[in-house]
Amino acid sequence: MKGKYQSLYEHLRRSGKEEVSLSLAQIESLIEDELPDSARESKAWWSNRSKGALQAQAWMSAGYFVDDVDFEKKRVIFRKPIIRYEVKRDGETILWNGDMVKA
Repeated sequence: MKGKYQSLYEHLRRSGKEEVSLSLAQIESLIEDELPDSARESKAWWSNRSKGALQAQAWMSAGYFVDDVDFEKKRVIFRKPIIRYEVKRDGETILWNGDMVKA
């Protein structure tokens, strides 16, 4: 990982936490630059995509995805993906929950 978002990548990689919450100001401090206006207004900028977005490559390469963006509080929650999902059943019926749907 190189470029503008390398320090964000390094911060997340070193954290070792399952969830990392950062304010937009903290992210700007890490990257030593201002985030673009779209980062303050559009959830699309924070989407977890593997192509065409250097910022997403930073958090995804560090083993995280953006779980939530709160524009009012100016905060982003990065989370490590859950690798194991427990399938719960009631007889033959699968009891779906949010994590299983995401998987």
